[in-house]
Amino acid sequence: MTLLHIFLILLTLGLSSTLSRATELDVPVAEPEAAPSFSYSLENLFYTSGSTVRHDGFYNPDNRLVNYPRQWSVADMRGKWRVDDGQQALLLQPRLRWQERVFEHDTAAYPGRAASYDATDIKLDQAFWRWNGGANTFLLGREVFTWGPATFRSPSSPVYFDAGKTDPLSLLSGLDMLRYSYAMDALTATLAYVYASSAVDDTLNYQNMSQLKLDYQTTDSLLSINLAKQFATASNISFVGGFMQRSVGDAWLVYAEAGRMSRPQGEMSSQLLGLSYTFMGGQVLTAEYLHGHSDWGRMNGRQILDQRAKGGLAMAAADDAGLWGRNYLWLGLNSNVQDSNQFWRLELTRNLDDHSVNIAAYYEKSLNRYLSGFVHASRSLGGATQEFGWLLRSSFTLGLKWFVF
Repeated sequence: MTLLHIFLILLTLGLSSTLSRATELDVPVAEPEAAPSFSYSLENLFYTSGSTVRHDGFYNPDNRLVNYPRQWSVADMRGKWRVDDGQQALLLQPRLRWQERVFEHDTAAYPGRAASYDATDIKLDQAFWRWNGGANTFLLGREVFTWGPATFRSPSSPVYFDAGKTDPLSLLSGLDMLRYSYAMDALTATLAYVYASSAVDDTLNYQNMSQLKLDYQTTDSLLSINLAKQFATASNISFVGGFMQRSVGDAWLVYAEAGRMSRPQGEMSSQLLGLSYTFMGGQVLTAEYLHGHSDWGRMNGRQILDQRAKGGLAMAAADDAGLWGRNYLWLGLNSNVQDSNQFWRLELTRNLDDHSVNIAAYYEKSLNRYLSGFVHASRSLGGATQEFGWLLRSSFTLGLKWFVF
């Protein structure tokens, strides 16, 4: 985190606080008639999670290797500051997060390890300037450049394979890029150059990667083709992917995503088929099937853990190993997202290769204008050598969202 980043964050919070006080005191803010619109928000999340760690797991006996915490407390402050005059827009999205992890140290398996660990990190999840000239759009800065309708995973994206849509508390960070888009009626062409990716929590480095995205959209369908190529780096990524979606009537949406990424370590390919139905009350039922193959990471987690176990390597990065299997079924049912009073979601993920299952539920309720409470629970139904069950049996999260302004 550079001094410039810290300065921008303090400037964001300071301006937001000043305007908030002015609004509360009914102090008029002088603006010319054609003044740009200004919006700001500060959302704070405070939550704690408890986990039941499996002690007879094949890759983590007695929790000695991963040393997964039994309790995890987080304070996550998310700011957003935006200025937009219709043609130009400036967005800053700073984030300050503090977390404390409390570990299980009831045996002699943890010599020299602390009973708890806390850390604070501060960064800009997004920070960009955008100019819109009708058919032409330029963007410079850090942006979350995602696409694709899938929830479980996004095979059509070279970067955000896991776009965090199944984690209700996640927030993605962007790529530092220069992007240009040209719209021609139903066809839009986008060319982007990524010059840094340090803010993205991924084991891959996407620096010096060029992307070309073509979108063709009609009234009820969308077709997208995505190409990416990395130059002069050790990872040397080459990617081709795409997705299509079509609305059938007012209730049904059918879609498909596919992608193939090549690196010196090998190839990773995946395909996803999805179907969703929207009920009269706004609830949405979704089913997705993912198939893939990988010579490295992302869909090669079981092999990575095998290699670490055989080589006596630490399992601390086990969460980054990727999916274990080749075939997955994901089912989701959520409430009407337009309901500002409450939101809930139920989901089931099944590894069709080892037959393990994870069931999760999330519920959020508005308490007043500024506060809402939420709860998230997860249960894994699998054995000591299966993907859903080898590390955790269950987890439970309870927290509050405070919308400061």
